[in-house]
This record gives sequence, C-alpha cells and structure tokens, in this order.
Amino acid sequence: MCHALGYNWRAVPSTQALKMSSLPLPVPIADIPSELAKTLGALFIGATIASVCYGLTILQTVIYYKLNPDDPWIFRYGIALLWILDTLHVALSTHALYFYLIQSFGNYIALLSKIIWSFPVTVFPHTSLICDAMILRSR
Repeated sequence: MCHALGYNWRAVPSTQALKMSSLPLPVPIADIPSELAKTLGALFIGATIASVCYGLTILQTVIYYKLNPDDPWIFRYGIALLWILDTLHVALSTHALYFYLIQSFGNYIALLSKIIWSFPVTVFPHTSLICDAMILRSR
C-alpha cells in the first residue's frame, strides 16, 4: 500500500476504457479527477510563477545591458546565455502545460500513461541555468 496516496497499487477492476489500455491504473477510476486536480493545479501554479519570474528576468536583462555596456564580454555573453536558457525553459514548460491541461482535458488515461516530450527535456535548460549562474557568481 502506498502511504502517500492511501491506495493499494494493484490492478483496478476493468472498465471499457481500461480494457483498451494495457497499463493498470494505480488509482481507482472514480478518484482520478480529484487526484489530478492537486497535481495539475500545482503544475499550473508553478508555471504561472515561472512566467512572472521570466518577466522579471527580461526586465533585469534589459536594465543590465543599458547600464553596463562596458562590462567584460564573459559577463555580457553569460547574461545572454542565461536569458536564452530561461526562455527555453519557459517555452518547454508552457508546452507541457498546454498538453496536460488543454489537449488531454478529460482523458485521464492519457494523462496517467503518457509523458510529453517537453517535460523531460526541460531538465537540460534548468540545470544549465543553475550551472551558468554559479559560474557567473564565482567571477
């Protein structure tokens, strides 16, 4: 039994939709909307906060380039790289959010069985952002 969700991780009694799918669901079909509301709600809130922070990043980037035109090239290119990686991160996150909240709306089996390609790809710009920021901070 999974203590976090309180469900037993065994196959659920079959329905017509489950007969078409080869994957057993770990959550009873009646409880899926309430469980997804928590997960997709957190995804939406996180993406909204990331978009607000992205707007602040754009503002900081513009201010930096206007106030510091004579900084060394490594700082100027480093800031540009951070902005590009942040743009990529927000774009990939928005794509995943669109897939899960718009395209797969009401299709609970697709939501539980498919991970959209942009979700794991988001790891690259995120880790690159952290590494680049640490390198710039150390200089």
